[in-house]
Amino acid sequence: MGKQPPSEYFSIPLVSEHYARARAVAQREAGELFDSLVKTDITGDKPLDSPLEAVFYAWFKAFTTVRMDHIRLRCQEPIVFEGQRYRVDFVVEPKSWNLHLGAGIDRQNLWRPIGVELDGHAFHEKTLEQVTYRNQRDRALQQLGWKVFHFSFSEFTATPEVCIREVVNFAHKQILDLSMKAFEIEHPEIDLGK
Repeated sequence: MGKQPPSEYFSIPLVSEHYARARAVAQREAGELFDSLVKTDITGDKPLDSPLEAVFYAWFKAFTTVRMDHIRLRCQEPIVFEGQRYRVDFVVEPKSWNLHLGAGIDRQNLWRPIGVELDGHAFHEKTLEQVTYRNQRDRALQQLGWKVFHFSFSEFTATPEVCIREVVNFAHKQILDLSMKAFEIEHPEIDLGK
């Protein structure tokens, strides 16, 4: 046969057949891993609050588990601002601060907290009190420096991949920016040519 570029091997019937079989096994194995991770990962005293949150969680895991991503979700996170208690459906944050930041980085001042709010039709905006609570919470989070993503039931269920990509891309950009800042602090002798 002689030497061929690696991509040409996949046109050979033997290789093509085994590739298809191996891919089917990989899909099955990945599906089983995904099922076990998603169904066992939510634990503790902060369960999901609605079917829409379960849908968001499954999609988030679909985008982050297979890639072995470095971001995670915290559910039903309490926030206190000026004595008032609020709750955020999800907080997106790095899985490990040490992975991206050196010793000289103050993560609290550099990481912009990310909140995700899912506005299901069954609860949100049915009463004036609910609208007031949501608006007060959003203003409090803004004053605390949060980036909040709001998705309605219809938007998220119609375009879950678009919504998840928006959140994940924002988090990835922050991680990249923090990694660059950590590098600059740890290696001031290197000019990155900004």
